[in-house]
Amino acid sequence: MNAASVIKFLVGRIKSPTEPDLRKAYYLAELTHLVGDIHQPLHTVTRYTPEEPRGDLGGNFFLLAEAAPRPNLHSYWDAAGGAFGFRDLRRPLSNNDQNKLQTFANDISSMFPRSGMTTEVSNLDPLVWAQEGKALAIAQVYPGIQENGVPSTTYQANAQKVTKRRIALAGYRLGEILKQTF
Repeated sequence: MNAASVIKFLVGRIKSPTEPDLRKAYYLAELTHLVGDIHQPLHTVTRYTPEEPRGDLGGNFFLLAEAAPRPNLHSYWDAAGGAFGFRDLRRPLSNNDQNKLQTFANDISSMFPRSGMTTEVSNLDPLVWAQEGKALAIAQVYPGIQENGVPSTTYQANAQKVTKRRIALAGYRLGEILKQTF
């Protein structure tokens, strides 16, 4: 079982006319979560090295320096390289945090409009999304950073750009899935 197969399962269950609405609501929440997750490159890989022969668990065992804004590479990329700050938002969201998220979403949509991603958006195969993530992890995530180091400003700028684009793409693809599902 992997994210790609679970996404396909969830779409099938949501489309099912016999599935109860309450269960469909749960499946929809899980689908939203997984579509976002699979677009984060470190959710699609684990790096194997002589020091980590069992893998780094998608950057979770790739530790950063104490001075770094996050303890490991995975959480650094989960925080979009600091694009929306390194403070986790408390739930329920305050009005201020809701406004911050709306501004962030508007900025991403402006930077990466759907019209510039038409071919990518139309590809609704989650296995392809995972392969995209793997390619990004190899080309953009692991190069340019050292274990027990602090991300440079160049690395951080690249992480933010890559992450914002992936967030936009995930949102557009989720929208396409929902259009086809409902």
